Amino acid sequence: MLASSRHSIGQVFVFILRGAKRTAVLVIGVALVVGGAIMLVLPGPGLLAMLAGLAVLATEFLWAQHLLEAMKNRAGEARDAARRSWPTRHR
Repeated sequence: MLASSRHSIGQVFVFILRGAKRTAVLVIGVALVVGGAIMLVLPGPGLLAMLAGLAVLATEFLWAQHLLEAMKNRAGEARDAARRSWPTRHR
């Protein structure tokens, strides 16, 4: 005989809401990332949209958190390299 597991309606409701939230985050985040990738070749803030998409995805997915952190680190390195190569003003 199979053991039956009983869940309260509240538990089922929470399970469904959690899945719906995760799905919404996935759809919105992927749409922003894809839209940003398209805007890399078309007019628009492509990198900004891609970062926003990763930030949305990072609220639910660990892989997106790691990718977002890596992108932040690379952006910081690029900023520092640009500052080093920019001629300084002499007062």
